[in-house]
Amino acid sequence: MFKNKMKLYIAGPITGGTFEDVEKKWAGTIKRLKKHYTILSPLFGKAKYTRPEMKCEASEGQKMKYLSPITTDRAIVGRDHWMVEQSDIVFVDLTGSKIVSIGSVCEITAAYLHNKHVVVAMEEGNIHRHAFVLMESDIVFPNKEDALDYIEELGKSFRG
Repeated sequence: MFKNKMKLYIAGPITGGTFEDVEKKWAGTIKRLKKHYTILSPLFGKAKYTRPEMKCEASEGQKMKYLSPITTDRAIVGRDHWMVEQSDIVFVDLTGSKIVSIGSVCEITAAYLHNKHVVVAMEEGNIHRHAFVLMESDIVFPNKEDALDYIEELGKSFRG
């Protein structure tokens, strides 16, 4: 058994919500899994560098919408990929998506290329049901709860 906690990177759509909205959405997942894993999240370390009234979105290279070099597009992509590489498992919650999350798809690909265990929650008919997402994911659950049950049980098994 592992003496140290495995690292779990959590991801999912961010674009369109405020930083606070996304934090609230993931709070329960983080609380539930942090006893079994060291959690890595694209949100960590960015709160004080974001403007709370702004929706999260890529700057598209047109204008700076951020308060710090930490929250530029390049910094976000570089750090998120680095965290994926540091993780043992990548969990991507795509349930309820209304638009394609390009960032989440890129994180799945990065995880796949780094041979990470990729667990996705995505219902039938989800906008992300595409060959690349399906083939680069080790397991696709039809809902978040089943995915979390699996990840939690896996974490318990490795901790002994």
